[in-house]
Amino acid sequence: MLFNLKIKSCVIAVLGSAILAFGLYNIHSLSGVTEGGVLGMTLLLHYWFDISPAISGLLINSACFILGWKLLGKEFLGYSFFAGGGFSLSYAIFEKFPPI
Repeated sequence: MLFNLKIKSCVIAVLGSAILAFGLYNIHSLSGVTEGGVLGMTLLLHYWFDISPAISGLLINSACFILGWKLLGKEFLGYSFFAGGGFSLSYAIFEKFPPI
């Protein structure tokens, strides 16, 4: 296994990221409310420059992943890869459909 990751934990990370992407796409981006941190920045970039949060979230999170790897180790980086990828993929899928 990659970095001694547990499959169940990877699945939970991807599922949680999909739920986050669903809420961001269907609730936060429609209501005009932003979050703080990376999620808020992805929404601002979406409003200002029409950059998809599927792309900007992955790019901004990459910088956070590098810092997390240095501070928390390789296992953190492995789970973050699944969570970040799960968010970007899920958001890209949700963008193909009209908001609920």
